[in-house]
Amino acid sequence: MNHWRFWIGFAVLSGVLFLVGCSEDEDCPTVPAGAPEIAYVGSGTCGAADCHQAIHEVFAESGHPYKFTLIEDGQPPSYPWDSEHNGGIGVVGPPGGAPWDDYTGVIGGYGWKSRFVLPDGNVDIGPAKQYNFETEEWVAYNDGSPTEYNYSCFRCHTTGAEDIGEWKPGIEGTFAFGGVQCEECHGMGSQHAFDPQFYPMTIDRSAASCGECHYRDSAHRIAVSGGFVKHHEQYDELIHSPHATMGCVDCHDPHASVIFDELALGEGVRTSCTTADCHEASYASGGSENSHIAGPECVDCHMPQAAKSAVASNVYNGDIHSHLFAINTDAVGKETMWTEDGAFVAVDEHSQAKLTLDFACYGCHRDESGEGGNLEQEKSLEQLSAKATGIHSTDQSKFAAKVTD
Repeated sequence: MNHWRFWIGFAVLSGVLFLVGCSEDEDCPTVPAGAPEIAYVGSGTCGAADCHQAIHEVFAESGHPYKFTLIEDGQPPSYPWDSEHNGGIGVVGPPGGAPWDDYTGVIGGYGWKSRFVLPDGNVDIGPAKQYNFETEEWVAYNDGSPTEYNYSCFRCHTTGAEDIGEWKPGIEGTFAFGGVQCEECHGMGSQHAFDPQFYPMTIDRSAASCGECHYRDSAHRIAVSGGFVKHHEQYDELIHSPHATMGCVDCHDPHASVIFDELALGEGVRTSCTTADCHEASYASGGSENSHIAGPECVDCHMPQAAKSAVASNVYNGDIHSHLFAINTDAVGKETMWTEDGAFVAVDEHSQAKLTLDFACYGCHRDESGEGGNLEQEKSLEQLSAKATGIHSTDQSKFAAKVTD
């Protein structure tokens, strides 16, 4: 992500502005004696008792710090919960029961899946090399071709990643710490830790900041594979949605977990669609609680699991919630969501993309072949379209008619 370049420039510019902004009659701020060079200090420093301890305790139970965990002294990684705790996800691996000494790090391991990096910097590939937490099984990873864990991979899994030097002989790039730690988003903290008042940390709350990693295509097209949106594309989806002007932090606490909201400290999702500043009025007058007899939540239809990281439970349900929000209510299936070559999500003349009804509805209902969610009701696309068209209308007679369908 190269945040360090920004923060070095910011520190230099701030110093210049301090000096330029002082008149002959004013006392200029004095650079604190003994101030260290700008450098990474680690999240432990940020989470000290007299600093950001409370925020750090929440952050430590989110997924970001464990995107890549280095193995030290042949010991397994440490995650917030293990198999001894209620709801713990456990520490899984290595593949085939091999000793931890055979590996140098774990990609993931806390949520969807685990992959394992060998001491030479290559990802272990072949049969039963990836563990999927959702199904609690080992599956094959890759087709047998060598896979380097280099800068192009770990730039979003580590802190302080640079595309210079070599992490391992012949493996491009270096980094300061494994996992996405505090300083990956807030900048190097040595000077702030030395004197927080003189060296404040600027906080970038923009969606574009999150989008430095939550994207896949440099042109911000939404990449597709195997009938699902590929994972970690939330920013690409957001900017092609009706919520393009919103920031990720409008809904999310960036320090907290989302998938472990019921276990972790904090709240990964900290708002609702029906808050006063959002869709309160439209929901109250014509929301799903009025127009759909089953009373689904907004996210059930508008944020279906149209993306996949590890496992899809069926052809309509992946394991990552969509951030497209808008729904095409025509009686068409997901094949119409993709570009002609099937590589990306199609967008209209306004650069907007929409979910199709099979993604929006077959998370609960089933199609005419019985594929889909847990409800035994089989619905055709035509039936779904008839129900969905005008579902948020304020015409209450239309609701009454639909409920009896």
